[in-house]
Amino acid sequence: SVAAGGTDVSVTTALTSGQGTTITSRGNARLASVTATTGDMVVNALTGEVTGVGAGAANLEATAGKVTVNGGALARLGTVKSGSDLSVTADAINVASANVSGAMSLIADVGNALLDTGIVTGTSLLQAPGNVTVGNLQSGGTATLSAGGTASATTIGQTTSAGAAINVTGGTLDLTEIDSKAGLALEATAGDLKIGRATAAGNLSLTTSGTGANAGDIQADNLTTTFASGGTTTINSSRDVRLGLAVSSGAMKIDSVGSTRATNLQTTVAGSGITVTAGSANLTGVDSAGALALTANNGALIVDIAKAATTAELKTIAPGGTD
Repeated sequence: SVAAGGTDVSVTTALTSGQGTTITSRGNARLASVTATTGDMVVNALTGEVTGVGAGAANLEATAGKVTVNGGALARLGTVKSGSDLSVTADAINVASANVSGAMSLIADVGNALLDTGIVTGTSLLQAPGNVTVGNLQSGGTATLSAGGTASATTIGQTTSAGAAINVTGGTLDLTEIDSKAGLALEATAGDLKIGRATAAGNLSLTTSGTGANAGDIQADNLTTTFASGGTTTINSSRDVRLGLAVSSGAMKIDSVGSTRATNLQTTVAGSGITVTAGSANLTGVDSAGALALTANNGALIVDIAKAATTAELKTIAPGGTD
């Protein structure tokens, strides 16, 4: 049933259309369930909210077409299924589940963007000036998360064996597991970067780029690059680095303004070296398939078990440093 009261548009139970569907509201769009079996679906509530009824979320499906949602203050969506692309814009976005046979774009203009679960055959973009939060996202094309605040995710992976790059940028990053079938780039611009497990079939980079009060640490439990001809691993921190296992098929380069601590650093393709430059360094278990160069600029350099296939150079720069 459809009810129009005041400036709002409401679908209190369900609406099904055999053609394209457009819903336009001068206020809020309160939609329990809307389905377009052919054609595209467009929902416009530019000065209000797009939600379900009451505290619920809107369930939307365009079986063979695009789903486009243009909200004002809020787009709160439940299950969204699109036979083509999905595009959602609003001040704040909350999507429980998205199944997209095309590209997905979730752009929050003012607040936060949240996606609980997403399966996308094309590219995926989640962007917000506040926080971007992802539960589980599987993307066929390039996946990009961009947050002015914290970008957090439990799982980001890819739906195809070839895959594409995964890029995550935020003021701070709090990530549990990312598996890229191509390159992986993570950057925190105003604080810490934390990643539990990251795998890339191409180049992998971790960066904290903030300075002063916005400088941040990099903390990673498990890093792996698997590119057969040598995917590089590059880690640049404006403060400290804390690593568990880090295995790189290609060259590994770690730079930190502060201290670097690592328990297991490895390169696997012949000729791929390891370079660590830090204020101070404490390393346990370093195995380089090429050259090894370890430098402490203003503190101690402590190494417990290190091996290099070619040359090895260990040095401290500041007076009073110890090898």
